[in-house]
Amino acid sequence: MAGLEDLLGGLMGGGQGGQGGQGGTPDLGAMLGQLTGQGGAGGLDMGKLAALAGPLLATIQQSGGLDKILGQLQSGGLGDAVSSWVGTGANQAVDPAALSNAFGTDQVANIANQAGVSVDEAQQGLSNLLPGLVDQASPSGQLPDSGSMNDMLSQLGSLFGGSK
Repeated sequence: MAGLEDLLGGLMGGGQGGQGGQGGTPDLGAMLGQLTGQGGAGGLDMGKLAALAGPLLATIQQSGGLDKILGQLQSGGLGDAVSSWVGTGANQAVDPAALSNAFGTDQVANIANQAGVSVDEAQQGLSNLLPGLVDQASPSGQLPDSGSMNDMLSQLGSLFGGSK
């Protein structure tokens, strides 16, 4: 099971004490690129992805944690995709509209509103961010315990400006 330092270090470039970029500032673009597996996601620029990350992390925390959100997605018909994100193999892509339906249209609209993006942009961004976030949080095929997960989400949320 990877610890918070491993996850944050991996997202921020590894052996620099969890810090990348200039002057000890995390390289959020690199973090988002690693979460999405690419430099940009579905036509969304990194600014919009960064804007979505904070509200997404806050929503996960407010909903009872990542395991609760994953249960919600599994119940919403995305069980195979969620299993691939937690597992050690390749992450299965998920249709933005299907993710929105399983995640909850009200939750997606709230995240979009907080991020200052359209609902369509939020759907697209979430379909790119969630698989990478879950994959990074579960490198050994299991999610960390909820205390460690909550700490990680809180720290990531503060990096992305989502802890309110």
